[in-house]
Amino acid sequence: HPVAWLACFAARRPFLQLDPHLPPARNQAIVAEAGLAAAIVPTTADLAAWLPAGPRIPMAAEPPGPEPAPLPAGLPPSRVGMVVFTSGSTGRAKGIALHERSTQRKAMHYRAIDLGPDDRLLSLHPPTTSAGARDTIGALLCGASLHLVDLKRDGLARALAVLRGSS
Repeated sequence: HPVAWLACFAARRPFLQLDPHLPPARNQAIVAEAGLAAAIVPTTADLAAWLPAGPRIPMAAEPPGPEPAPLPAGLPPSRVGMVVFTSGSTGRAKGIALHERSTQRKAMHYRAIDLGPDDRLLSLHPPTTSAGARDTIGALLCGASLHLVDLKRDGLARALAVLRGSS
């Protein structure tokens, strides 16, 4: 997902991470609420019925056409960079806009602990959350390798193997 995130960031479009492990009805509701117009998908993905009917762009695809035009001058100081949805514990998931500047500021805390290219960042947060966004951007900004582990699915042994560098 970091590649898709960077593509959205470069295109100046908000990023919405969907979790294919969630029930299809939940993802359908999120897609409808967000008004998703296109999806960037892994080339090996089983394109589920809950994805939008619009363009589906494989992550490995080369960008079509000539080089993109330069970004316009005078852009606002902070834009929505990502949308996350709440758990829906009150009956319905609600979208929350995360501004680029706020997310980047939180991610910069990783520089304060001298995280760098020789380090591994093990994120136990789902990428669909603001904490997962912070971990992803933190690793990207610092040059560290990002490793996503779902303790429920992968187990503690996998997390330990990632930390030790044996995976």
